[in-house]
Amino acid sequence: MSRIQTGEFGIVCASYIRQLPKELHQPLIHVFISVNSQGDYDDDEHLRRLIEVNIPRGDERDIKAAEKWGKRKLKKYYDVNFDCNVQIGVLADLLFLLNTNRKIMKTIKERKTSNGKKKDIRGLNS
Repeated sequence: MSRIQTGEFGIVCASYIRQLPKELHQPLIHVFISVNSQGDYDDDEHLRRLIEVNIPRGDERDIKAAEKWGKRKLKKYYDVNFDCNVQIGVLADLLFLLNTNRKIMKTIKERKTSNGKKKDIRGLNS
């Protein structure tokens, strides 16, 4: 049984938050900390600081290794880290939805502007 440590958890969270737009970083961190809160201000503040510090450090080799190890530990010891997996899953779902929405909007924009002719979004009038 290996419970993930706060440092590894903060780095894994930062890896997902880093992929979202910058304007969402601070609000998302605050919401994430309030949902994750165990009532101990020092622990909450420590996790918040870990996430904030590690967001811009994503290209460093040791941070990448810590992300990889943290994700592996969450997967290997799923039952022990169930609460952490749920919280990481919410971040992953948010990232998936944002990326999907961006692709849809890009496709719509491309179809509207191609050949100066407005095309059917579903591709029926292509």
